[in-house]
Amino acid sequence: MSVKLYNRGNQPCTLTVASLAYRMDGPWTATVAAKGVSELSWPVVDSGNWYDFTVTANTASSFRRRFAGRIENGRDLVSDPAMGGSFNHYQRLNGNRPLK
Repeated sequence: MSVKLYNRGNQPCTLTVASLAYRMDGPWTATVAAKGVSELSWPVVDSGNWYDFTVTANTASSFRRRFAGRIENGRDLVSDPAMGGSFNHYQRLNGNRPLK
């Protein structure tokens, strides 16, 4: 998964990406120059290509975007492992192994 972070403002800003499911690490931050762009990437293969994260900005408290779904690759994958319960429960069922 890669996300491009654009700053269309006239001052630098720090954008924070926080996982809502599937990952136990983070959050991740990127300081983006005025009129600049940055990119953050992480693997999703251990979650069956599912992702769920938010992006917030330090320059606008009302800025919050959520992205959730699955990256299709043409192969059969697992149903949403976080559906119908907490992700921590799913993790315990899988030997308490953190996703990478």
